[in-house]
Amino acid sequence: MSVASAKDDGSVRVSPNQRMKIIKILFAVLAALWALALVPKLLAGISQSGGAFASSHIMGSVAGILIASVISIVLFRSAFSK
Repeated sequence: MSVASAKDDGSVRVSPNQRMKIIKILFAVLAALWALALVPKLLAGISQSGGAFASSHIMGSVAGILIASVISIVLFRSAFSK
């Protein structure tokens, strides 16, 4: 099965299913990057744990990382299933 089929005029035709797969992969990559972007925020919160609201800062970062990771995993699995 090819990802795209070429027409005689040189343009590429992508089926709706393949287009949805590409969109899912793009959003999964963005969610993974979001999770990675929260790691420095988590480390900064841990190193400055003596300040006010430090525990909520750390827990917010952990929750964001978990949410972004779950979104990324679900989108990757649905894009590559069947």
